[in-house]
Parts: sequence; structure tokens; C-alpha cells
Amino acid sequence: NVDALVQRVYRAVKAKNPALVFGISPQGNRSNNYKEQYIDVDLWLREPGYVDYIAPQIYFGFENASRPFAETAAEWSRQVRLPNIDLYIGLAPFKLGQTDQWAGDSGKEEWLDTTDILARMVQTAREQSAYGGFALFRYDSLFHPSEETAEQVETELANLKDTF
Repeated sequence: NVDALVQRVYRAVKAKNPALVFGISPQGNRSNNYKEQYIDVDLWLREPGYVDYIAPQIYFGFENASRPFAETAAEWSRQVRLPNIDLYIGLAPFKLGQTDQWAGDSGKEEWLDTTDILARMVQTAREQSAYGGFALFRYDSLFHPSEETAEQVETELANLKDTF
């Protein structure tokens, strides 16, 4: 039912104006999308008429025990089977200065003192064949950071800007 709904929304958008783009930002864990949310993202990426772009929430660090960033970005890129679908990698600056309780022992402290994780993620994402860009989640974490993370965020943003 969700897939049918997505297809109907896509058709409605295109009927209104074929130049408009429609996309979705699913969880970065593809298995969860299918098994827990009952959405077949792989279908959307191999059959026309569902999305113009996909922006998976790849909110995992490079050292994440179960979903390392580089491997997860590559996995998503491989799933994009149509040349007219762009892959926008969703990044998690809201994790800067935080312990990542879901990353396992190897990656739980990766976001604490980093100064260039976002820049490295963008550079890694650009290596993917379906790469179309990136998205940063959450505005406040970048432009209204807490006092404790403000300096780190400023450094991260400066390093990110250097990738352009």
C-alpha cells in the first residue's frame, strides 16, 4: 500500500508540472525500510514512476559497527538502477559532539572530537556512481548549536566548505 501511495503521489506531482522533482528520505538501513516500514525502496530505485531522487538518512559514522558510512553509501548507490534518479546522501551533523549509543563500541565516540567527519563523508559520497549531492539534518545543529558544541561545529563547517 505504501508503494502504491508513493507511485500515486509521484504521478500527481508530474501531472501538475512534469518539471517538479519528487523524492523521499528513507532510513539509511534498507532492511528496516522493508521489514519495519513495509516500503520497497529497492523497487522505487529500479522501476520508473516512483521517485526522482532518494535521500537516505545515512546517519552512521565511518566506525559504526553494523552500518559503516562508506559501505552504506556504496550499498545505496548500487541500488539506484535508473540513470534519472539522483542519490542525495543524508548526513547527521546533529551528532557532532555526541556519543552515538547505536554505533557499537568501535564507533560510539567517533562524533565527539571530530573536526572533519562531514567533509570526509562528502568526499566519500562523491565517489559513488549515483551521487547527486548531500543533505544535512538538522538546521539548528549547524546554525544554532549548543554552547558545548559550537566551536566543533564551526570547525566542521569550515572543513566542509573547503570541499567545494
